[in-house]
Amino acid sequence: VSYYRVYSKLISRNNENIGVVTLLQNITKFKETDRLKSDFLAIASHELKTPLTSIIMSIDMLLRDLTGKVDEENLELLKIIEEESNRLRNLVNDLLNLEKIESGKDPLIMQEYDLNILIDRVMERFKVQFDELKIKFIKNTSENLQSWSDIGKIDLVLSNLISNAVKFVKHDGSGEIILTVEEKNDKILVSVADNGIGISSGQQAGIFNKFQKIRESVNDIQKGSGLGLSMCKEIIKAHKNNIWVESEEDKGTKFYFTLDKKK
Repeated sequence: VSYYRVYSKLISRNNENIGVVTLLQNITKFKETDRLKSDFLAIASHELKTPLTSIIMSIDMLLRDLTGKVDEENLELLKIIEEESNRLRNLVNDLLNLEKIESGKDPLIMQEYDLNILIDRVMERFKVQFDELKIKFIKNTSENLQSWSDIGKIDLVLSNLISNAVKFVKHDGSGEIILTVEEKNDKILVSVADNGIGISSGQQAGIFNKFQKIRESVNDIQKGSGLGLSMCKEIIKAHKNNIWVESEEDKGTKFYFTLDKKK
C-alpha cells in the first residue's frame, strides 16, 4: 500500500482558468515509520503494565508496614518512588488508551444525550480542585444541547482540556476557565478558554502531536504525559469532527472542537 499527499493549484491567466497543477508527494515511508513507532509503544506499554502494578502494590505495602518504624528520610524516599511509579503507570495507561483509539480497537459507542448533563458531571469532578486553587469556572451554555457522540470519550476530551487549563492559570484568585457550548453551522461548537500563560505560535503547530508538551506550568503541578491533546485529537477525528487551538503568549488559550447534533 502506498500513501500520497496531494497538492493542487489552479492556474489562471487574464482572469481565465487555463489549467491545474497537481503535485503528489509519496509519504509511504513516513506512514510506515509512524506505524512502527506506534506498534513499539503499544508493545512496550503492554509489557510494562504488569511489573508496574506489582511495584506499586509492593510500595503501598511497604509504606503501610514501615510508617513509624523507619526514619523520615527513608520514608520520604519510598514516597518519591510511589509518586514516580504512579506517574509512570499513568503514562502507560495513556499510551494504551491512545493505541486503542488509533487502531480502532476501542470503537465509538454513539448515543444521543444532553451535553449539559455531561458538562455538569465534569464540573463536579473538578469542583474541589477549583475551590482549592481559587480558580473561577464559568459555564456558558444554552438548554437542550443534544449531541450524537460517544459520551465517555467526550468526557475524556473535556476533562483533558480543563485539566490542561488548570495547570497554566494562576492560583492566586485571578485564574479563570470558561467553557462555552453553542450551536453553529449545523454543529455543536465547544470551547475551553483560560487566561493563563498561553502557547507560542511555534508550539501551536505541533500541539496535538504525541509527547508534545506546552510551556512549563506556572504552578507546582505534576507534569502530564504529553499524550492528552493527542488523545483528544484522535477522539474528535474518530467522530469525523475537528479540534483546534487559538492562543497568544501571556494572554491565554482557547481550545475548540465540534460535535454532531442529535440525528
